[in-house]
Amino acid sequence: MYAGKIVEMGPVDEIYGEPQHPYTKFLISSLPKIGDKEKKGSISGKPPSLVKPPAGCRFNPRCPFMMEVCKVEEPVLKEVRPDHHAACHLLG
Repeated sequence: MYAGKIVEMGPVDEIYGEPQHPYTKFLISSLPKIGDKEKKGSISGKPPSLVKPPAGCRFNPRCPFMMEVCKVEEPVLKEVRPDHHAACHLLG
């Protein structure tokens, strides 16, 4: 979930193993791993206002893959695998 919208849902193993939404990918990559001393990156920018969220995809101001359609059209959840859904224009 990002800014009050579900961006990805599915089986836990798939979400952790092969996340489809850019936000989910950032979240998974930020998780600490035992013995890993590498500094974790963060997502640039600030979380959006929940009172006046951005138009289109709420993640678009922070997404490195943002396209023009992301600014105007809210993506819908699409089935990317059985029981695995993600809401991103990158997924066609």
